[in-house]
Parts: sequence; C-alpha cells; structure tokens
Amino acid sequence: MDTQAPLQNPGEAWRRLRTFDRLAHVFCGHYHTERTLWRDGRGIFLCPSTLFQIDPYPDDFRVAHSRPGFRLIDWDGDELTTWVEYLG
Repeated sequence: MDTQAPLQNPGEAWRRLRTFDRLAHVFCGHYHTERTLWRDGRGIFLCPSTLFQIDPYPDDFRVAHSRPGFRLIDWDGDELTTWVEYLG
C-alpha cells in the first residue's frame, strides 16, 4: 500500500494530528495488512481488511491471504493492549 496508494500529504496529516495534546494513538482501518508504527511517541496501528490481506513486502501487488482480519483494542484509560485476529 505504501507504494501502490501512498498518502499524498503525510507531513500535513501528521502536523494536524500533533495539535491534539491528548492524542496518544491513531488507528487506521482497511489497510489490507496489519502494522504498528511509532512517531513522536504515539502509536499508529494499521488494521487489516475484512476481505483479504496484501503482502506488505513485494514490489508488486500480491494477495497474502484471503482471511478476514480485525484489530481488538483494550483501553482502560491508562494502558493500551491491541492485537489482530484473523478468521478461518
């Protein structure tokens, strides 16, 4: 996805998100692969698709598998626990 359909304005998007003082984590759905990134001390959690997942590493687009996925989020106000599950 990073090479096939990259965000056109990542710098601007991040500058706007940083204006929220209490923003600790960002969750982005429908990315077709799971990924966790950290930027400026904030977690960025990319969530899988409910249809199919793509292989995040090859140069060309390739489906990794067709198992629907979802991210579970457990937040108690202080501590975050999150993980990804796949069906099938």
